[in-house]
Amino acid sequence: TPLVAERESGSKQLQFVAGVNSSIYWAASWTFDGLMYLAVLACTMAVFLVMNRSEFTGSAESTLGTFSILAAFGLSALPLSSAASFAFKSPSTGLIVMIAFHFISGFGFVITNFILTFIESTKEVNKSLQVVYMLFPAYNLGKGFFVLSTRSAL
Repeated sequence: TPLVAERESGSKQLQFVAGVNSSIYWAASWTFDGLMYLAVLACTMAVFLVMNRSEFTGSAESTLGTFSILAAFGLSALPLSSAASFAFKSPSTGLIVMIAFHFISGFGFVITNFILTFIESTKEVNKSLQVVYMLFPAYNLGKGFFVLSTRSAL
């Protein structure tokens, strides 16, 4: 949403008029977003560690898995959000649409995948949809957490 706000307020254009190179602008924007995500990632990992859920932080392997899933989500969601910012004129609308998009593509596709896996007549269709599902960062996040949380039961 800061990208939408900068574009709509004219501050982005003002920076370009003042001589800021577009590569520098985008590098600074992505660096800031990445640093903010690292702070969120650290806080999220701290919560997982404090809650001491064995499936997510019970061993070095599961802790690294949890960290990797969260880091990969950030690396894929940040560029997607930057690209999507061009579709919005209002920062609040952009934020709400992106939250809904990630919720539907994450939770919705994980549930869809789970249900279609157990219906005999839809197993093959679901296998072909796996490629589509994996294009969505929130699906990969949800699927990764699902696998981590159920692997001890398998």
